[in-house]
Amino acid sequence: RSLSVLDPQGNVRCSSLPLSQPINFADRLYFRQVLATQEFVVGEYQVGRVTGKPSVNFGYPVYSDDQTLIGVVLAGLDLTWFHELASQVDLPRGSILSTIDRQGTILIRQPDPENFAGRAFPEAKLIQTTLTEREGTIETQGFDGVERFYAFTVVETPTQDQGVHVVVGIPRSVALQDANRLLVQNLIGLALVTALALLAAWAGSDLFLLRYLQSLLQTTQQLHNGELGARTGLPHNWGELGQLAAAFDLMAEAIQKREASIAQLNLDLQRRVKELQALFEVTPISIAIAEDANCKKIRVNPTLAKILQLTPNANASLTPPNGEPQPGFTLFREGQEIFPPELPLHIAARQGVEIKDTEIEVRHADGRIDYLFGYATPLFDETGQPRGAVSAFLDITERKRTERQLRFISEASRVLASSLDYQTTLDRIVGSIVPELADWCTLYVWEDFRTLKLMAVAGLPEIEQRVREYEQLYPCNPHDRYHPLSRVLHSRQPEIQIQLNDRDLEAIAQSPQQLELLRSLKIQSFLCFPLVARDQTLGAIALVYSDSGRYYHLADLPFVEEICYRAALAIDNARLYQTSEADRTTAQEANRLKDNFLATLSHELRTPLNGILGWSQLLQKRDLDRLASLKALATIERNAKVQVQLIDDLLDISRIIQGKLRLDVRPVHLISVVEAAIESVKPTAEARNIRLQTILDPAAGPISGDPDRLQQVFWNLLSNAIKFTPKGGRVQVRLERINSHVEVSVSDTGKGINPDFLPYVFERFRQADSSITRAHGGLGLGLAIVRNLVELHGGSVRASSPGEGQGATFSVHLPLMAIHPSPGSETTERVHPTANPDTETSDFNIRLDGVRVLVVDDELDARDLLLTVLQMAGATVSVAASAREAIALLEDWQPNAIVSDIGMPGDDGYTFIRQARSHWAQRQQKPIPAIALTAYARDEDRRKALLAGFQMHLPKPVNPCELVVVIASLTGVLE
Repeated sequence: RSLSVLDPQGNVRCSSLPLSQPINFADRLYFRQVLATQEFVVGEYQVGRVTGKPSVNFGYPVYSDDQTLIGVVLAGLDLTWFHELASQVDLPRGSILSTIDRQGTILIRQPDPENFAGRAFPEAKLIQTTLTEREGTIETQGFDGVERFYAFTVVETPTQDQGVHVVVGIPRSVALQDANRLLVQNLIGLALVTALALLAAWAGSDLFLLRYLQSLLQTTQQLHNGELGARTGLPHNWGELGQLAAAFDLMAEAIQKREASIAQLNLDLQRRVKELQALFEVTPISIAIAEDANCKKIRVNPTLAKILQLTPNANASLTPPNGEPQPGFTLFREGQEIFPPELPLHIAARQGVEIKDTEIEVRHADGRIDYLFGYATPLFDETGQPRGAVSAFLDITERKRTERQLRFISEASRVLASSLDYQTTLDRIVGSIVPELADWCTLYVWEDFRTLKLMAVAGLPEIEQRVREYEQLYPCNPHDRYHPLSRVLHSRQPEIQIQLNDRDLEAIAQSPQQLELLRSLKIQSFLCFPLVARDQTLGAIALVYSDSGRYYHLADLPFVEEICYRAALAIDNARLYQTSEADRTTAQEANRLKDNFLATLSHELRTPLNGILGWSQLLQKRDLDRLASLKALATIERNAKVQVQLIDDLLDISRIIQGKLRLDVRPVHLISVVEAAIESVKPTAEARNIRLQTILDPAAGPISGDPDRLQQVFWNLLSNAIKFTPKGGRVQVRLERINSHVEVSVSDTGKGINPDFLPYVFERFRQADSSITRAHGGLGLGLAIVRNLVELHGGSVRASSPGEGQGATFSVHLPLMAIHPSPGSETTERVHPTANPDTETSDFNIRLDGVRVLVVDDELDARDLLLTVLQMAGATVSVAASAREAIALLEDWQPNAIVSDIGMPGDDGYTFIRQARSHWAQRQQKPIPAIALTAYARDEDRRKALLAGFQMHLPKPVNPCELVVVIASLTGVLE
């Protein structure tokens, strides 16, 4: 009814009947006997696992070429055939016919096979006797309670000493009847005949079956050897074995087709495997395959192996089997380390779920970071259990780096633009770099291309302290070409040290102490960039990785260069802003000083003018007695001299500012200059009861200088000392030689100088008290003039004061001459102011009798004054209000001297003198001496007047005595 082929483990490999699920026969006794005897074996009664019906199975071993057992052919025969055979035996009423297997199980029973077939009665006497005695007769009660005579025998196979037992039973009542004795004998004979028939049928079936089985086994062996075209060759009749052969041939044909299909599928599968392997190796996508659910073995493709810095066949698992090394990378997500159970590949392999859209950071031992984005999916075995996982990732390192760089640049730009304060900008630059781009960072500014100054440090507090300590002890020499910072400054190219070792530090250090301090900074990787803005090197910035395990790479240079470019612009903007703020503050201060100066100038001009105008009006409108008139004239003269002094100071400071103040340098003995200055201020000191003390060293030696300007210096210092010293005070002048210098100090017991004002005491327009309540006048120019004049002489001046109310000391230092001049070489010094009243009175004794003078001035008051002065000296004077009028006078009148103004409407004084000289040349007349009398009193004005044709230049306001003397000199009166 069925035919199957089993492997040595009892698994059904093929069957003539369809199987709904795998079946195993390893527990069947007949199967085990085949394995044990390696012979043909007949089994016992059973319900077939394939057919589901009572049957007897036959097992036949299958051998390989080397006689090794490789399988068992199983044939299952339905017991229906035996029931039909037994039902054809003609027995007396009440008789039974049974077959029993070796276990005492009833195989066949007639009648009533349905209730007895398949049942076992091992304890029954009949069964025990039949199984133990093999052949004979017995009188006993049957299973149905009827007494019978039983005859039994055994049907054996050639390889088994005991097979199936046949039993025939006749009721006792039938057997004891005399009439039936012969029948009984016949029946017993019949039983024997039946037994023999059954034996013949059994043996025949054995031989017949073996023939069929031999053919089937031969075909099976051919199929096993790959001869898929082999068939049984048995007829496909309607018998059971014929149908079995037909089913077997159909199975062989199906196997042949299936094997052909499998072969084609294997070929296609091999092609697909090769294609997938090629794709696995060449795809730019990173792929990892976990070959077990615990991810002990992870295989990666070359793309991922390169990222992970592994060899192509290396195990990428972070939990490798014992004895295998772990890879040298760690995995992070959003800055937090991911441990193996949390990895997407592990979760997919362990839980059998997909992990999508996951991002992982791969951090390497050298500090480099790669970014991966992708998913992981599980792999399942035949039972549906996870057996591993596969993951695919895109390398998004460049994208992440670009995003991070753009985000960092944007944030850095925002931070740098948030302040224009210089130091705040420097601090924010290094603060924005740490810790994103460095463990610590330093910023240096190259000041005036001479010194390199550390301006900002960012990092841990202890590192900042060590860096500042190092820079204080071992500052970088910007001209030391062996130092990285110096090379960066001069080349304007960055320098990178991916990994520093001790030899690099030894090359920088100049001493064991410096090397030890360098080591304490833990420099592992170093990057230095110049800070260049608007084609000017502003400084340098140094980035350092210390103990974070990170290292710089060449790929970092463009990004850091962009940051440094923006930082340099921010520094330059802050510097320009600082400069503009300083300029604005300076301009504001200058405007304030200018306003204060103009207010002070107005005050200083108006104050003496008040006395001049007031007394002038009194002299004009009232009859004053002689004493009051003399007082009025003295006041007018004194205030006019104050005005002259103010104007002289203004002209001096103007020359100083323009760099046009000239010195008449010659050998000078300072003692005579100082004494002349003392003499000029002595009347003022005596009027205020101030004692003048002098300590002058006559052997101090000569200096090289302008005696007039030096006298002006000491006169200013003495005037200030007397002005700020209260009545009854003391002013001391000391002159002494100190090494190669002469020092002149002027000290007083006056109001002193506030320490806050001392740094500004020599600045122009500066006054300690510029309020309207100040006790002393002046423009605040005197000390500024003093400093400039002293410095023009190659010397220096300084001021000192213990404080307000404690006096002050001004010290002038002037260098000595290298060669002493011969006695008498020094010219006579003039006293400043120019003349004293007695001198001026004596100058009026000079007479200009018979001298003709032409006065040219557009101002009526000026013409009248000159007319009066010159007529009082005896001169004949003609006046003209313009250059044209003067030229007309020269047509008919020949003067001995001309006094002309410069600034006049129409033709000025320069044009007039050129026209006059042309007039004389045309008439072949000798040029007439001319004096330029003008308010333009600068040196360039004097030079311009002389070049135009004037013989003398006198600034307004004119000193009448000086004017008379100059005219007398030019006209020969003094000869």
